[in-house]
Amino acid sequence: MLQNYIYFLIILIFTPVEASKICLNIDGVNQNFKKNITSRLSTIIYNEEIINKGLHDNIFQIKLLKSIKEGLRAFGYYEPNINFKWFIVLSHNKIPILVIYINAGKPIKIINTNINLNGEAKKDLNYQSLIKSSKLKVGTQLNHEDYEKFKNELSNLALSNGYFDAKFQQTQLAVSIKRHEALWNIDYDSGLRYHLGDINFYGSPVDVIYLKNLIPYKKGDIYNSYILAELNRRLSATGWFKSVIINPEIRTASTNKILSLNAFLLPNVENLIKTGIGYSTDVGFRLKGTWEKPLIDNKGRNLTTNTYISPLEQQIDLRYKIPLLESPLEHYYTIASGIKYSNINELKSNSTILTISRNLEDSNWQKQISLHWSFDHFTQGELTTNNVMLIYPSISLKRIHSYGGLIPTWGDEQLYLVDISNPIWGSDVEFLIFQAQNIWIRTLGEKHRFLVRANFGWIETNNFNKIPPTLRFFAGGDHSIRGYKYKNVAQYDRNGHLIGASKLLTGSLEYQYNLKDKWWSAIFIDSGEAVNDLRDNHFKIGTGIGVRWLSPLGPIKFDIVLPIDNKEHCLQFYVGLGLEL
Repeated sequence: MLQNYIYFLIILIFTPVEASKICLNIDGVNQNFKKNITSRLSTIIYNEEIINKGLHDNIFQIKLLKSIKEGLRAFGYYEPNINFKWFIVLSHNKIPILVIYINAGKPIKIINTNINLNGEAKKDLNYQSLIKSSKLKVGTQLNHEDYEKFKNELSNLALSNGYFDAKFQQTQLAVSIKRHEALWNIDYDSGLRYHLGDINFYGSPVDVIYLKNLIPYKKGDIYNSYILAELNRRLSATGWFKSVIINPEIRTASTNKILSLNAFLLPNVENLIKTGIGYSTDVGFRLKGTWEKPLIDNKGRNLTTNTYISPLEQQIDLRYKIPLLESPLEHYYTIASGIKYSNINELKSNSTILTISRNLEDSNWQKQISLHWSFDHFTQGELTTNNVMLIYPSISLKRIHSYGGLIPTWGDEQLYLVDISNPIWGSDVEFLIFQAQNIWIRTLGEKHRFLVRANFGWIETNNFNKIPPTLRFFAGGDHSIRGYKYKNVAQYDRNGHLIGASKLLTGSLEYQYNLKDKWWSAIFIDSGEAVNDLRDNHFKIGTGIGVRWLSPLGPIKFDIVLPIDNKEHCLQFYVGLGLEL
């Protein structure tokens, strides 16, 4: 609230140059009021024609007085007392200063609010909530902005909830200046609420029956703009279309209040080719290329090929997606195959894999049931070259929730995976593998951000030497234990060769502070171990500081890390580009 006495200091600098040199300074009011007055006065003090006539010009003073009164009235002050006084600052420019003294007077208070709702909105909880949360309270100070805002909210609510015939039958804001009182009187008729009818699809190469199973509502449901937004999202998420536009047929629905929808769909291009280059301390520079055919046939099937090349790893894979008619976006099969070569530390591995998966997604979890066939040719440590063929099913659950964009203010990622192999169905080795990965992000206030990461892995097998390196556990590196080289923390054989581990446990705690806008500082500690027996461990610890920058290309981080109690690993530097979730 404003105080009864308000003091303005307005400095107008008049020089022979253009009016853009004028300076306006207002003191003694709150920020909202200052913004309102500044906006109104700017149309006067930056008018070069008025300025050139001089400070004592009557037209200038009248317009200045009128603007200040209008600014006060918007906040409920109808009887201000305003006086002007002039000064000349003794300097080589002889800057004239206009000082305005204002006694705002007694504010207007609301003594009554009468909001009369007619039509179906009378029983609508959304309208009841809007009225309850509004600032139309008896005894509060009049604010014209609140009045106009409330009327706009009534209209916007009607459009978003299907009251397309809604109208104001009466709106009145009555003010008694003598009594310093005001009352609101709004008579609003929402009319009947519209319901959703049929939808027509135009321009789609996909069978209409697939598109209809993407519709998130049933015929006859009440209209809501969020339903249209969800339908737009689901159609776009398929990747089949380059553009999705949904138009309701309001004019033809005025009689029966049943709203038909028209969906105009522009098919995606036949081929999408993407290339990218990145860098991380773990694997160095990496190239990635993607070739995608978003739509192969009218059943919505698509094909994607990915190529990944870095000094340590090279990989190419192909993925064929088959949407299911019952729910094309959430339920589908995938057939994937790939070849991967890696040469990391003392590991050389060639792996070929073929996977058939059944995918089920809902609003919370991505569920996948898969059957894998793989053939691995690898040499590691003192082991001779091994050839291992595996057939194993797997089950995975994954969930990602986040809010706040590329650097989320809140988020979590959870992944749980189980792999089972047995010679009964043709595998060369028996094993059970369980993995769990979790990341949590929380923000306190606007500047304090916390990131917690935990990974757990367990391999139960009767012949660890036949487990391919691609399935063994290694720790160390940017997303594991910083301060230790990439995949360099694991079990060693008797000759000192790194061979991987059957147990993994790592964790990280990071605190970030927002320095300015897109820049964050970070301090963190990582710890963990990869061993065959958790009772025989020596947990590795790395601690350091870093900087995070939200660049146009995405989040970039730079870390300096010192491993604790390890003379073999000196100070490590990490540079990375990518999301945390």
